[in-house]
Amino acid sequence: KGNPLGKARFKLFSGPEVETDPVTGEAQFSNIPAGSYSLIETKAPEGYKLGEDIYFTVDLEGRINKTSGPGTIEGGVTPTNTIENQQWPS
Repeated sequence: KGNPLGKARFKLFSGPEVETDPVTGEAQFSNIPAGSYSLIETKAPEGYKLGEDIYFTVDLEGRINKTSGPGTIEGGVTPTNTIENQQWPS
């Protein structure tokens, strides 16, 4: 693990774009439903090149599985839970 870099921007394909925290260098996304995703760096910090895309899945229990790409992806302390309500129209 190297030094954290702030001022990078990442976009979750079909989702929001976030900027990394200037202190930790981490990008955080919330409330990601189950599915397959790609994480794309859209802006690199000054003096750096854009990084490679990261591909991952989120299962119905909110667990994250990185399928390819550099870096580390971790789930939060409160994984996503899907609750189905039979009385709520779909």
